[in-house]
Amino acid sequence: MLISVNRLLISAAFLCSMLTVFMASGELNPLYIIVFLIAVTTGAVFEIKRIALLPRTVINICSLTFLIAILSQIRHNYIIEPFMQVILAISAIKMLEKKSARDYMQLLLLSLMMLICYAMINIDKSFILYCFGAGMIWSFIMTLSSWQTKDSHAVISFGNLLRLFSSSIFMFLLMIPLCLLIFVVTPRIRSPFFGVYNSQGANQIGFSDQVRLGDVSEIQRNNRLAFRAEMSRLPFAPYWRGVVLNSFDGRMWRYSQTPMRLRPIYTDEETAKMVRQEIYLEPGIRRYLFALDIPVSVSKVEAQVSGGNSAIIYRGRNDGRRLQYTATSVPSNAIRMESGNFNKQHNLYLPPDFIPELKNEVERITKGLSQSKKISAILQYLSPPAFEYSLSDMSVAPNALEHFIFVNKKGSCEFFASAMGVMLRMAGIPSRLIGGYRGGVYNETGGYYAVFEESAHAWVELWDEENTSWVRYDPTPHAQFSDSGLQTEIYGFWESYLDLLDYHWTKFVLNYNLEIQVEVLSSVKSFISNPKAFELKGSFEHLPLIAGIAALIVIGVYFYWRMINRNKGEVLLHKFILIMKRKGFYKHKSEGLHEFSDRLPEMERIKAMPFIERFEEHYYKEKEFDETTVKILYENLRKIH
Repeated sequence: MLISVNRLLISAAFLCSMLTVFMASGELNPLYIIVFLIAVTTGAVFEIKRIALLPRTVINICSLTFLIAILSQIRHNYIIEPFMQVILAISAIKMLEKKSARDYMQLLLLSLMMLICYAMINIDKSFILYCFGAGMIWSFIMTLSSWQTKDSHAVISFGNLLRLFSSSIFMFLLMIPLCLLIFVVTPRIRSPFFGVYNSQGANQIGFSDQVRLGDVSEIQRNNRLAFRAEMSRLPFAPYWRGVVLNSFDGRMWRYSQTPMRLRPIYTDEETAKMVRQEIYLEPGIRRYLFALDIPVSVSKVEAQVSGGNSAIIYRGRNDGRRLQYTATSVPSNAIRMESGNFNKQHNLYLPPDFIPELKNEVERITKGLSQSKKISAILQYLSPPAFEYSLSDMSVAPNALEHFIFVNKKGSCEFFASAMGVMLRMAGIPSRLIGGYRGGVYNETGGYYAVFEESAHAWVELWDEENTSWVRYDPTPHAQFSDSGLQTEIYGFWESYLDLLDYHWTKFVLNYNLEIQVEVLSSVKSFISNPKAFELKGSFEHLPLIAGIAALIVIGVYFYWRMINRNKGEVLLHKFILIMKRKGFYKHKSEGLHEFSDRLPEMERIKAMPFIERFEEHYYKEKEFDETTVKILYENLRKIH
């Protein structure tokens, strides 16, 4: 069966256009996508059926009109989407005209431009699939296009088509090591071109410096990933500290600076138990970073741990990008502070005459008790069955807290934390709220916690004057009676490895920045100049990436050599079959060369055997077709001819 090369090119161009529209489908108006699909399908069907297409002059006028209309939408914060519309419009118009080899190359270029636009908006795991799909289609189109240039009416057998497709795949695979090498060595920039960045991720992450009742429950309804923390597994549910809120106005908790702040101190025993975490924070606008409670230091990012609050304040550029940083923490439920004047009143303040009924209730349950017993009484007051944890039917402003305590008695963690914080202050115990996350999914294979937005949490810290410490208390029922956390087990075998794939994609691709690039290239240089000294330095985090790239380059060179070598043999075999065909002898597809020679007349068989024997010795034993061998085989073919 013979297939038209022109029809194959049209079909490949159609697939290329489909890939282009899939990349844009998540960013553009669905109506625009539908119009594009109709135009592309119509163009492909019309050309295959040889129905007259639009004249090139009409197409050029339409293209210019589309360009002017779409590019007029460009604004400083709306750049990529109009370009994607332009690419789709030109691709559709290209599919509606009769195509030459140059037009197919232009369609490939448009597809490449769409891939670049997609990368500027969203480099997720689907980007790998688009790259592989585009690479194979491009290789196939380039191979067919070069064939069509030589003969516009060329046809190809199904067997040759499969070989052609295999060659296209090989061509694409050979490009992968080079692309990886370019990825590693191409200079990184600290800021995106034209300030363009992933618009999908540039929303508020987690907590700001104020929390209104109901805010945390809104975060908890989002199940997307917040961050990953590479570290050893802990024997308890981790608390991830974020924002510290020390001021309450009756409706909202805020952070406000205190006139005098004491600094935390750590014993030698606590220092010895410090936990190091490598945090990979998902895209978003943030003021505070997260780390295991209690953070002591942070590096690799423009941030600092704020004195007595032990909160990590982000000082870097808030452009919505992913962040990678190293945090060191003391896993503890208490922050011991240095001696000094503590501003007690700031952490006891409540609005005048704030919920007098609650004030009376607190006096009733804590009268005559020591501080520790007052704390226990307040915790007991907020415990089930009197109160219930819920993310629905919660109390709303303006008197949300009062309604929660005396009427509804159902709420999320910030309701419980706010109630306890206020009741502690009414009992004369300084308190503040902490916003962050609790628990997470630990991936045993990858050695990291995956923490999702649904694990967002708020808890209380109270001042223990006797020990000069801020001590953590969590009044939320599901936290108070469980030490397993919201999520501590990975969902299943496949989910574990899929999440691990996403983690490595984030770690080695999305977070590959200028600092890591300098580190990688410096380490490679050190390894080349003095391998033994490099080995003594210990493990190098990015060595697997470098080793993998080196291995792919070696494999690519080997397959390239093998393909070139095998192609020489296939060319010679093709010439031999053509010569014999001209003489009236046809070789069957399933027939070997020796079987074929047995059917030849005696004189023809004698002429053919020198070529057959030498060819099979090299081709089937995968010996190299060197220059001398090729010359001898061509000489054998000349004698047959």
